[in-house]
Amino acid sequence: MLRKIISGFEQSLAVDGDGDVIDRATMNEQLQVYSKLAETELQELKLVSAALQRYKKRKYGVCESCKRKIPIRRLRALPCATQCIECKQRLESGASDSAFPNFDMQNGNSLVDVAV
Repeated sequence: MLRKIISGFEQSLAVDGDGDVIDRATMNEQLQVYSKLAETELQELKLVSAALQRYKKRKYGVCESCKRKIPIRRLRALPCATQCIECKQRLESGASDSAFPNFDMQNGNSLVDVAV
């Protein structure tokens, strides 16, 4: 549907040489908005398609990073989630397991005995 709207705007911009500058600018701006919406829709469809593929392979709901189950509350909130909250937060913060080799990121515990 958005593709039809975009196509219509493109045709209007090409044919309507008599429109004033403001009309053409408005149509161009609307074309950009609709193009961005179409791009966003396409990305969402790709996420849904990938989630369906994971479901078919029986990998839906399994974190791609730590291989643990993604909590159902997270999947309800974000059905296309590919990582558990902990792994996603670690990814977003730029941390990795190799950056903290003596620290259990999941439980927040040191993996080495430390004398205090």
